[in-house]
Amino acid sequence: MRKMPRILLITGFLGAGKTTLIKNIITAFEGKIGLIVNEFGKAGFDGKWLYSKGIELIELVNGSIFCSCLEPKFIDAIKTMLAKKPDLIIVESSGLSDPNNMGFVLSKATESKELLPEFLGAITVIDASRVELIENFPVLQKQIEVAKLILLNKSDLTNHETLEKMSGIVHKLNPKTRILKTRFCVVPDLGKKIFNTPEKPCATPGVSTNTPQSREKSVLLKTSGASPEGILSFLKEFSPEVLRIKGEIETSRGWYRIDCTGSQVNFEKLENHSPDSCMVIISSREKPIIKELKRIWSRYNDRKISLK
Repeated sequence: MRKMPRILLITGFLGAGKTTLIKNIITAFEGKIGLIVNEFGKAGFDGKWLYSKGIELIELVNGSIFCSCLEPKFIDAIKTMLAKKPDLIIVESSGLSDPNNMGFVLSKATESKELLPEFLGAITVIDASRVELIENFPVLQKQIEVAKLILLNKSDLTNHETLEKMSGIVHKLNPKTRILKTRFCVVPDLGKKIFNTPEKPCATPGVSTNTPQSREKSVLLKTSGASPEGILSFLKEFSPEVLRIKGEIETSRGWYRIDCTGSQVNFEKLENHSPDSCMVIISSREKPIIKELKRIWSRYNDRKISLK
């Protein structure tokens, strides 16, 4: 009989489909699941769906769990989750996380060698249509290097040539990993892929490049009452300027969910929503965005915004 739960790490850049994969795992897995979700921004949004499914959930926001700014809370979260004795603990790191110190975190959270949980390794989700991300963001290269399984997700949004180029880059970074091309992170025999795929060890005492000084910028935009058309126009023009936009907004005609990565803009009507009308915007540390944000917003909307 298994005394300790298994731990699975889900990594991947902003908007690649990590949460979609986790939902697929939750649907397919028979047993008690504990989930630790790391949102880089100043608010969490994915947690509400998970709470509705009765999942044991801990959310850690406003930083990377592998950075010194959140690492102690991450260690405490693992200890708390182990005490609840789930069959499987899933850790969803933020899209800006470098998970190289996962081994250190696990050693601190499970100091007794007799109680070490089985670490299943890392699965990394990549947006197959955005080769430039790997080239421009070293943290994504780190996520690839530690993965035992890599999903080239959104494969339907690109062509064969780009997929082959992406596969080549991934194999160069991690020759031992297994690569699957997916849509909506749908993986046949998902359970076997998770539990039977030979592990590419990442639970080694490495050092993460995540530091408070290297953090990307996060802006929380609050507003309500703007027209859906005005918000959508703002998102289409502004989203390519930043790394990620995510949130739930009250418009003049109801609530909408926002989920944007680059030029991929999703803006859909909501039945159930959070109490706060806001969106989190994540941008590169070196790129000033506030002036441009205000300029584009005022072009399409006359409602006031609050920025934090």
